[in-house]
Amino acid sequence: MRQARETSKIEPHQSYRSIERRSLLRKNVSLGLMYSGVSGEDVLIGDGTIVNLSESGLCLRGDIPVPVGMELTLFLYLSDGDEPLFILESTIVWSVGSPIWRRIQ
Repeated sequence: MRQARETSKIEPHQSYRSIERRSLLRKNVSLGLMYSGVSGEDVLIGDGTIVNLSESGLCLRGDIPVPVGMELTLFLYLSDGDEPLFILESTIVWSVGSPIWRRIQ
């Protein structure tokens, strides 16, 4: 009787794989913005740059840290030179260290 040889495929550890969970295309941009929100009794006001956009949110790099879950008002400086476009309600869904990067919905 012949013994069947089992072949096993060696796969890299999960941490070496690139996992792309985004379902919407992101567009790289560089737009200035100001953002503000309330933290306790303090009003936070920061300046930053939007680095990418999608239909579901944006990613920005800013100078004032804000916690996940914080609601912000955004003032986007568009290239047309008109008044800033503002987004009244946005929520921080991801944030990491310095430089400060945030994902906002």
